[in-house]
Amino acid sequence: MVNIVKRMRTLRPKVGDSLAMLFYIRHGGESGVGAATFLPHPAPQITQFDLFVPEQKKAHEPETRKQISGAWSFIRNALPSIKYHNPSLAIRVQTADAPTLGITFESQDRKALQSLDQRDEGAQSMSGRFKYSWSKVQPKTQTAQAGASVDSSEQSYTRQVQADVSDQPHKAIWEYVKFVTKCEAAPEATPEEQTMMKEWKDTLSFGGQDRKRVKAGIDEIRREKEELRKAREAAERMTTE
Repeated sequence: MVNIVKRMRTLRPKVGDSLAMLFYIRHGGESGVGAATFLPHPAPQITQFDLFVPEQKKAHEPETRKQISGAWSFIRNALPSIKYHNPSLAIRVQTADAPTLGITFESQDRKALQSLDQRDEGAQSMSGRFKYSWSKVQPKTQTAQAGASVDSSEQSYTRQVQADVSDQPHKAIWEYVKFVTKCEAAPEATPEEQTMMKEWKDTLSFGGQDRKRVKAGIDEIRREKEELRKAREAAERMTTE
């Protein structure tokens, strides 16, 4: 019969890791990166999130690390939280020569889309840090069913903003996303969740200390074995001389 206590001890770390990861995604880690919801209807809806980045291996190369490491850090740290709070949002990460962020807005209100780049408070300071441009408002292609026509009153429009995020840390990219989308911060962690996260971090800390002690013990055993081997070889040489 399986030892239930042993099974629970084995399962608990896995469950704890899963809960901690969910907590991290939900609240955007310690800095809250990505933990926000985009504005609801009737505000223009964000339907597409595109990140164009060079290959990840270039984030570790000295020549290109500064240029693209922030974009890849944003992908790892922010995108999971953004998707968690906005599950219907389509997100694409594609290979490109330079890090670029694209955000697509959609609405049936053409004027609302046209005013997106006019509502930017603090746009001057943001444009000093990011190079970005807005596309023209475009009709969204609609496919009519056989024998039916598209109702012009239901016509939707799209508009996209693209920003060069080269050389930008992931927190700065998130600040730009908040600036453009006017998103709303997600609810903060409850005291219970904060306690759970602290306990999990403490467990990781203790686990790390245990691993260091075990490694030190293993290294010591290896050193002793190596010294014993050398002593035996020296003794064998003395007996043969």
